[in-house]
Amino acid sequence: LLHCLPIVVVGLAAILAVRLFVTEDMQQASGSGPSAALPALQSPRILLGYLLLAALMAAMYGALLAQIDAVAHGKPLGPGAAMGFGLRRAPVMLGVWILLGLMVGIGLLLFIVPGVYWWGLYQLAVVPPIVERAGVLESFVASARLVRGHWWSSGSAIFVASLIVMALMFAVIFVVVAVTVSGVGADALTADPLELIEKTGLARRISWAMLLLNMLLAGFLPAVLLSLYYELKQRDANAAAGSGGQRL
Repeated sequence: LLHCLPIVVVGLAAILAVRLFVTEDMQQASGSGPSAALPALQSPRILLGYLLLAALMAAMYGALLAQIDAVAHGKPLGPGAAMGFGLRRAPVMLGVWILLGLMVGIGLLLFIVPGVYWWGLYQLAVVPPIVERAGVLESFVASARLVRGHWWSSGSAIFVASLIVMALMFAVIFVVVAVTVSGVGADALTADPLELIEKTGLARRISWAMLLLNMLLAGFLPAVLLSLYYELKQRDANAAAGSGGQRL
């Protein structure tokens, strides 16, 4: 956590700055009416903002993977070195995300099952660009090779990890709502919910709580993916040696 925190702080600060830049332009376009919102999406400035936002997210995720991998090997990187590496690998990471999103999206449209299967088969494709310096297609091939034959166990690990994150998010929201509601009078509780939310600043409190939680949990799923990746690589090596791997 301590090694990842500087990366998360810098990355989120940059992402939030770009989001404010894009959101302001979109709000100005929306204020001119719904007919102006669609052309705004074709604005080079707005498209560039969204592309920069995606690139920053890919860079931060790559930096987190690189840092966690370095810490696991006993050689932690400095925040600058980790972010620099993430920026250099951002184009490949972005390519993996786009291709994976397209495959899963198309698969879900094809009676759902193909999308779910492809998600499980290629869920580790984000790791090879960082650990192996692999390209986009190489990363998909590597993920398929490792996951094939272990689809249920690896998919279950990612699913449970995601549930843990979701449970923590709901728990934090529940606590923020409970604390906020406990501080208002009984008369306020009978008011319109939207009015209550605006009066107490509940939405703003939840946003800050989610931001803090994301900072603390940012490295959790990357760590799970790295653990799973090395586990399956060890299984693959054991199987190649004829000894077999231990059960996940």
